[in-house]
Amino acid sequence: MGSKVTRQYRPKRQRKAASWLAQATGRSDIAWVAWVQEAIRRASRPSKDPRHDMTNANKWLEDLTRLVVQEVRKTPGYFDGNVQSAAIVAHVLLLWTLRVWRAKAFDPRRPFVRRQASYRAWRKFCLSLNQAMLDEEFDPTHFPEQEWENPFLSDATDGTYV
Repeated sequence: MGSKVTRQYRPKRQRKAASWLAQATGRSDIAWVAWVQEAIRRASRPSKDPRHDMTNANKWLEDLTRLVVQEVRKTPGYFDGNVQSAAIVAHVLLLWTLRVWRAKAFDPRRPFVRRQASYRAWRKFCLSLNQAMLDEEFDPTHFPEQEWENPFLSDATDGTYV
């Protein structure tokens, strides 16, 4: 019965515009999730619990960071290499984390109570990300030497620093 519901709500495959991540790296979101899954598999070994391997998170996270820093494609226009590399690593990690977390919450092989708790935690995490992206309150505290001016003001300063 569960599979019928799944089939009933499965969206039709449509071509989507390339994501920011795909445009920045030349790899699709699907390819990045697959890369992380494979990197985790390579960094894992069997444990005493037959349901879960032991994973060396340092190993696969280092591999990801090394790959991104080596392969960052320079996009047209201005960008800061540190910001670009950090943005790509963050995007890959968030993409994988959000998708795998939700997949586990919706896995019918897992206990119902844990699935619900996992979904609530996933949703809380998503809301926290929104706050981190949109809350500007502490920007001057984070970057005290930074000057602040709306770049869309009609009389905005046209600086020369790049």
